[in-house]
Amino acid sequence: MAAEVGEADAKGFNAGPIKDGTDWPQWESDYSVELCGVKGTFTKAVGLAPFARDDSRKDDLDLTEIEREVFSIRLEGPEYDRGNPIFIRHFQNKVKGTSHEVIIAPFVSAQDGRNAFLAVRAHQNGVDQVHKRIAAAKRVIDPVNGIQYNGEYEGPSFDEYCTTLSKNFRILEVNKEGMSDCTRGCMSATMSR
Repeated sequence: MAAEVGEADAKGFNAGPIKDGTDWPQWESDYSVELCGVKGTFTKAVGLAPFARDDSRKDDLDLTEIEREVFSIRLEGPEYDRGNPIFIRHFQNKVKGTSHEVIIAPFVSAQDGRNAFLAVRAHQNGVDQVHKRIAAAKRVIDPVNGIQYNGEYEGPSFDEYCTTLSKNFRILEVNKEGMSDCTRGCMSATMSR
């Protein structure tokens, strides 16, 4: 999860539907926050978030209090069994009308939301999807053909320009794609204007 959230912060937060081409790492982080505000069968503070947790992070040193609580919950037993069908219905609404429906189809009849989510995560973190995200981000930040700031009257506002660049550099960072020295220089020159 991206940030620690309390019950009041998470209520009403909506990551939106996942679409083909969505920035998966950001969406997954936002979705975890959203799930903290969705009533489930676990504690009030974590909602349905345990079903979408990334177990590879459970030993991270920088976990928030909410994240530690999410990881403390065992994914077995009656609460898990009652919550899984609730989670699959919630997750189905997020992938409706996308190629992800095919990925979760085998899990829908079994009401297995946790494994449906893990299957979508595996797909999104697969080599092809990561390369697509990297290529799309590189197209946006390309100094010649990418987004340009030529004054507010000709294109995006400076804030929109900076936000777009920042988002796409974050996509590269999260997907473990380094920046060339030239690109790094371009970015710092742009942001210091």
